[in-house]
Amino acid sequence: LVLLSGCTTSATPDMSRPSIAETKTVVFGNKTFVLKFQKDGLWEYFPAEESVDAWSEMVDFTVVSRDFNRFTPLDLAKRAIQLHQQENPNSPAILLTDNKTGIDYSMHFYPKSLRKDGHFSEISYFKYYKDSGTGQTIIFHFARNIPVPSDPEEKAVETGREIVPLIEAFPKYRP
Repeated sequence: LVLLSGCTTSATPDMSRPSIAETKTVVFGNKTFVLKFQKDGLWEYFPAEESVDAWSEMVDFTVVSRDFNRFTPLDLAKRAIQLHQQENPNSPAILLTDNKTGIDYSMHFYPKSLRKDGHFSEISYFKYYKDSGTGQTIIFHFARNIPVPSDPEEKAVETGREIVPLIEAFPKYRP
């Protein structure tokens, strides 16, 4: 699911939140990720010593295009889960909403990673929310490449115990 940036309202941005556009490094789970790829509403960060093509973990931000502002973050998350399950029908995927914050979270397990230097699976976690200043949906994403597990569901649960609290605590950014 590729989504592009754009603004829809002239509301004042919450300047107390970090700006995605100005962020060159992201600290997630006590690890530092460096901006290594950027295009139309997508910023991707990787460990300094790893490449865009051969990484163990990465984080990214997507600022959803104004063309998609008619959809709620939950709508976008549901659509991403639907597409994931069409492409990976036997792989786990989870979607949750925090009713107190209105933030939507999802997890996708990909049996085959895009990484080309070995046999890897990918576990991805997403945090979907509306930016209060622009009204745009922002998606924060963490992904980990792992050796292909014998039990994907068990590995997803194990990884979730570690990552879910981190992604829930990760601050909201603004475009």
